[in-house]
Amino acid sequence: MKLDVLFIYNNKFRFAIPDNFANSTVSVLVLANNKLKGCFPPDMRKMARTLNEIILMNNGLHSCLPPDIGSLNKLTVFDISFNNFVGPLPEMMGDMKSLEQLNVGHNKFSGDIPPSICSFPKLGNFTYSYDYFDGDAPSCLELPGKDNRKNCFPEQPLQRSEEDCSSVLSHPVDCAAFGCSTSPLPPPPPYITPPPIDEGLHQ
Repeated sequence: MKLDVLFIYNNKFRFAIPDNFANSTVSVLVLANNKLKGCFPPDMRKMARTLNEIILMNNGLHSCLPPDIGSLNKLTVFDISFNNFVGPLPEMMGDMKSLEQLNVGHNKFSGDIPPSICSFPKLGNFTYSYDYFDGDAPSCLELPGKDNRKNCFPEQPLQRSEEDCSSVLSHPVDCAAFGCSTSPLPPPPPYITPPPIDEGLHQ
């Protein structure tokens, strides 16, 4: 269906998001406050031309974010808080330069915050509290609208205990173990060996 917005929130739906979900043409997607499960919707890069807002907060989604998430470069709002997402934020999120509101708090994300995220020109609010991040870029610390409480950043206030951090960070995340269906990124173009230079042309 050629919908522009899709609001399915404040219910008790218990389904996994279908694999063909990215065929939708919506610009605003709100699936908040349900009991969804499983993976982040696969192949979301198909929605790059239309999708402006996505809110999946307060569900039971449990996976890593797919590497191609950065293809959604028209997003202004991205809220996946209060789920069970794990692993790092993909480096490709640095391509989501239209973001104004970014909330990944209350999950189990870990690793470093990609510095490019905190340099987005329109980013007014970045919430990454109650996760397990342990690397914060200087540009993130300078954001007036940041919330980085209850992580594992050394020498910063209001962080988790060392024991709490160790219980999670000592177990590396295997994103492949979730069995989420994602299309591989397109391969780079093949390298073409240039023809040899005819030295006779320079004599």
